[in-house]
Amino acid sequence: MALSRTNGFYNAYEYAYGAAGPTTPDTLKVYVGTTAAGAASLTVNYGQIGLSDGTNLAPFAITTPITIGLGANAETVTPSAVSNPTPGVYGSCVLTATFANVHGSGDPIASGSIGLQEAINAAAAAGGGTVVLTGAWWANGGTLAILQAATVPNVPRASLATPTVPLGATVRVLDQTTLTFYEFKGNSVSLLSAPSIPLITQVASTTATGTWTAVTTYVKFVYVNAIGGLSAASSEYSFTATVSKAIGGTGPIAATGAVGYLVFIGTTTNVNYQVVVSTSSGTPIQCGAIAAFQIGTSFSSTAITTSATALPPVLATASATLALQPVSAPNMLQPFQTVYGPFANVTTVTAGTAAEIARFDTPTAFLNQIGRAIRITAWLSYTPGSTATLIPSLLIESVYGTTTTTVWTVTTAATSGTTQTNARIEIILVTAATGTSGTIETHGIMQFGSVSGSAPAFLAVGDAVTAASGAINLAVQNTFSLQMNSGTANLTSVRVRQLIVEVLQ
Repeated sequence: MALSRTNGFYNAYEYAYGAAGPTTPDTLKVYVGTTAAGAASLTVNYGQIGLSDGTNLAPFAITTPITIGLGANAETVTPSAVSNPTPGVYGSCVLTATFANVHGSGDPIASGSIGLQEAINAAAAAGGGTVVLTGAWWANGGTLAILQAATVPNVPRASLATPTVPLGATVRVLDQTTLTFYEFKGNSVSLLSAPSIPLITQVASTTATGTWTAVTTYVKFVYVNAIGGLSAASSEYSFTATVSKAIGGTGPIAATGAVGYLVFIGTTTNVNYQVVVSTSSGTPIQCGAIAAFQIGTSFSSTAITTSATALPPVLATASATLALQPVSAPNMLQPFQTVYGPFANVTTVTAGTAAEIARFDTPTAFLNQIGRAIRITAWLSYTPGSTATLIPSLLIESVYGTTTTTVWTVTTAATSGTTQTNARIEIILVTAATGTSGTIETHGIMQFGSVSGSAPAFLAVGDAVTAASGAINLAVQNTFSLQMNSGTANLTSVRVRQLIVEVLQ
């Protein structure tokens, strides 16, 4: 008898119900079928099946393909809905999908991924593990296309032992025939839209005691997806707070791809500070490196969080159609999103005033290790005013918008064009000292198109860093903020097209 799982390893082929192997479980069958092709529901005889080692598997999910029917009538579809309240009760499981063929009572139902997606789901449900592709998996219908189509359920690890690590980083696939590991990375072409402007039904003064005064108060919401990507901020809503009361509400409505939300409040328009996410202020949910309020739950703020500098609106990095899909992984797993962009376009950078053009967050204490090395590469487009100089800088913030250290900056020579051109920034950071007063040594180069054109020649400028940074609290979650300033003339647009973060050590 083969084991479906042992010591954190999940044998994909043992989950291949309906496959032709000697130890794989039998097929499930249609109990009440469809009457026409197209979107339809059908009833299955049972919602679970026994594996060869006695494990009961409930295989159906909206992420998990099934193969249904025989011969020319057979097809592989992915359910759009699953109702399986009592898997062991005959005739209680209903699947909804779009079928090309009609399927009647008795039609067999088998795994559409030769057990791979079912094994991944089992590993994810257990908090992580390694799914193994054996020679038997490949020999009985497994293909590279099936592997590339596999996904990890897109949920945060809020209840697990290491909640700052997204679930996708804890599940991987080992192809035993080539000794190749595959890790799961975010893959999406669709951005998560900003929340709608807050309503009086979503945020207002409450009956709870607080320290707010009767002044005009401004509020914005931001969506957070399961691996810590942030949407753009909503439009700003204002109301008059009630003296000596807390401010709270339901937060934004649910949206596809959003599992959490952040709240920014201030007493001056467009000067908003983040409401602290904690059990005393709401229901926290860990989204990758980001702690947020869980969508569908309320928040409360007894007192405003103040700062010497305004918290700018968050730029769009969150994906609405995020899938965590496998890529070959010879290097270490990254416990946070590592490829970002494109970011929102910053339409004006006024000379002398820095604007944030990109940001990302690392998990708690990720930088708190001597020798930790990160390389950041950014490709950006910009439109300069004539004779403008570019002044990019990288900030590390232990409290975003409040506790900030500039670790790298350069100033370019003046440009000589006024049409859009490109630039490239590469920065390497190494932790020099750890703890609440840690330090980072940072070096980087910016290459930029001095003269605009369809294929601009790049000039380069390097930094003048000769020592480690000032003190930074590396024992907490840190935010990296890439900012752009200009000298002499304004920039009429700056947009980071790609931001790539690589962990070197």
